[in-house]
Amino acid sequence: MLSVFKPEDGTGLLRLATRLAKCHFFIYNLAIMKRIILPKTVVIGADGFIGRALHTAMNAQHPGSLGTSRRPQHLDRAFLDLTAPDIGPLRLRQSGHQRALILAAEPNIARCQNNPEASRALNVTGTLALVDQLLSEGIRPVFFSSDYVFDGFTGNYREDQACVPSTLYGQQKLEVERAITEKSAGKALILRLSKIYSLHKGDGILLDEMAALFAAGQVVRAAGDQVFNPMYLDDLVAVVCFLLETDTKGVLHVCGDEAQSRYHMASALVQAMGADPALLQRISLDDLGLNPIRPKRTSMSNARLRALYHKPMTRITTYVKQTALNYESV
Repeated sequence: MLSVFKPEDGTGLLRLATRLAKCHFFIYNLAIMKRIILPKTVVIGADGFIGRALHTAMNAQHPGSLGTSRRPQHLDRAFLDLTAPDIGPLRLRQSGHQRALILAAEPNIARCQNNPEASRALNVTGTLALVDQLLSEGIRPVFFSSDYVFDGFTGNYREDQACVPSTLYGQQKLEVERAITEKSAGKALILRLSKIYSLHKGDGILLDEMAALFAAGQVVRAAGDQVFNPMYLDDLVAVVCFLLETDTKGVLHVCGDEAQSRYHMASALVQAMGADPALLQRISLDDLGLNPIRPKRTSMSNARLRALYHKPMTRITTYVKQTALNYESV
């Protein structure tokens, strides 16, 4: 139900307009996805934050497009264990699937580092076994990689720059990138992502996590030397659909147009929420004592993407304003 508001209540009007706009945007995107011509695509790892959104988009184009999960209890997902993948029971080729989005992974940096054999079994060995099976059935893989393939010393990295990952997770991603490129003879698509966010309250991602703390009067420590290109989830989905439609190949940086530090975004959020500025503390990423040490400046140039994809993407200012609006009544 829509919130009740008085005609003279500008805040209520803004909230209603925002909700209507978000609803219209969702319906519009689904309509666009139904008009474009996408190859039927399976989503490997469809129960994660990004995977769920992409599976919804694939089904909007081709009802019955499969999504997989390693959890057998998922009734609307096909079971696939990436540590011992077997796509035979999925009958992908027989059901017309032509592409596979590979999102399933162990993404936790610390768990990868602390459990190298287990993380490798999933992130490298199992993933490449899956790729071999897909290619043998004529299904082209789209591998989702990370800005962590870079060392984070300079930032604004291009696709053709040297990759020197400083974490085991980044090393595993880079190893798979190279192997898939070789196995597919360069016909696969590899997408390096930055931080992906939504505009939904309570998702616990990036600014939403900060806003919840600010609203509760708690201190937020934000690194001024951690710089990246956050990207709105709906923008990512639209870009992936476009790249599938245009049969794009190779390595591509898929990230937002703007690179900002975590502290810079937190500072804008404090102001937008009208929170006490004393609740925000500027720190270095080193001050968090993370093990392994995280790369600091992982911003990427998306110039190659923008030469192909020209539609506007959500700005960080919009992200800040919507997050503040989500918490204004708290």
